[in-house]
Amino acid sequence: TVQQFVAHLSPGQIAAEVFPVVDLDGHTSGVFTLADLEAIPAKHRVDTQLGAVAAHHVPPVIVAHDLDASEVATMIRPHGNVAVVERMEHPIGIITPLALARAARLSTLGWQTMPARGSSASTTRPGRKA
Repeated sequence: TVQQFVAHLSPGQIAAEVFPVVDLDGHTSGVFTLADLEAIPAKHRVDTQLGAVAAHHVPPVIVAHDLDASEVATMIRPHGNVAVVERMEHPIGIITPLALARAARLSTLGWQTMPARGSSASTTRPGRKA
């Protein structure tokens, strides 16, 4: 539920704006935003399921952890501007236009991303619904 999610946020998650929702097998089934949670009246947070919150969003693009950022940028525009990064079919991160812009700014300072391995055809797959 929303209440359980908020109660168990880790320090690393507090700054995030977008969060993945996983099914019982740990596979990505959607995303929701901090604004989505804020919009739910406090009295309903105890029984509102995160999957119901995520159902209001376009399914995110699912990308492999080693996909090149430029490929991700072109893929997310038509899909709600969100990609869920997965490794071994489990979410490990979220990419948004803001995150890509931040990475681009950091790269001008000498920060380097991990080089991509493989092509987009072998490292991406369409979003799944639970």
